[in-house]
Amino acid sequence: MVSTAHFGERRYFEQILATVDAYEQRGFVVHLEGTAHDPAVDAPTGVEQAILAAQEAPRELEQRRMTTTFGWVSQREELRRPSWTI
Repeated sequence: MVSTAHFGERRYFEQILATVDAYEQRGFVVHLEGTAHDPAVDAPTGVEQAILAAQEAPRELEQRRMTTTFGWVSQREELRRPSWTI
């Protein structure tokens, strides 16, 4: 199991990716947790859509602050591979 911070220097995520890639090359399967919604499968009600939208605003503010204040990057953007399963 690999645990990561949500934000950090790009180098931090590159090192994690190198480690995970090495395991994957040895036959390990990568699963990652996430809360992404698939519109093709999910059909949130109007109330659920409002809640999802309200949750996104603080995330956007957090990302803007972390990237502009510290120059960090987001785990959501850096830790992705097509072979990974959510």
